[in-house]
Amino acid sequence: MSELLTKKISAFIITKNEAARIERAINSVKNIADEVIVVDSESTDKTVIIAESLGAKVVVKPWLGYVGQKSFAETICKNDWILNIDADEELSKELQDEIEYIFASQNQDRYLAYQIKLLIMHRNDTRPRIFAPYNKCTRLYNKKFASFANTINSTTHDSVVFNKDVDFANKIYTLNEAAYHYSGTSIEQLVAKANFYSGEQAKDLIKQGKKPSNIRIATEMIWWFFKAFFIRRYFVFGFDGFVDSMIFAFARFLRLAKLRELSLQCNPATRSQDLKTQFVIQDPVDKPRDDNIV
Repeated sequence: MSELLTKKISAFIITKNEAARIERAINSVKNIADEVIVVDSESTDKTVIIAESLGAKVVVKPWLGYVGQKSFAETICKNDWILNIDADEELSKELQDEIEYIFASQNQDRYLAYQIKLLIMHRNDTRPRIFAPYNKCTRLYNKKFASFANTINSTTHDSVVFNKDVDFANKIYTLNEAAYHYSGTSIEQLVAKANFYSGEQAKDLIKQGKKPSNIRIATEMIWWFFKAFFIRRYFVFGFDGFVDSMIFAFARFLRLAKLRELSLQCNPATRSQDLKTQFVIQDPVDKPRDDNIV
């Protein structure tokens, strides 16, 4: 950690089988963090060994969901200022220098939280592309005033939320430099993530009483492919961006399809009627419907 910082920072990373990427993530924060904590969800690869070899404190915790895992990590961070990055992310050298400058100047407490621009990097890229898409996320914050634990009714939408009694107007600053978010290590990994994540999101939505229409399910892939490839600018990655956009769109479709499945399971008494009324095309004869077609 830099000796110039007047306020110490705890950095944490949640992991599950991230041996291929954890070194890059840890190395990008260890020069500005007083401690680096890795909360690992029982990895079966060398994630824990690599993290410990780099000086990180590793705590193994069975999976609690994205929000639960990050909320737990906050509780074991010893400093008020917390920096969170994911294992597939990396702070640029310029961003490290910017954070060091702010925390060395004794001006960090002018704000309660800092937003970071996450530039999307394709898995084969070594540097950001021109006009690369990005997201802005609150990742550096004072846990006295904000926390992942404040995220309500979700295991997947992990975001930092301010305490209800905190007036955070003009208290969030967007840092000038960027971090890098690397896409999945392979198509297989992206598809596996889409399958897992869509299931978790469907469970969140069913708890909220959500139920999708068949029209929404049928059009979801079309809209989300358009949004990912054109609006979010995944076209800058060429054909690889096309493939990734298709996977993202399929993940959104899966989310709604699984939500529909769950809603039918929760209402077995209306299942038969739902199946008859939700489709325009009816069976020509009275026979049991094959559920595998749904």
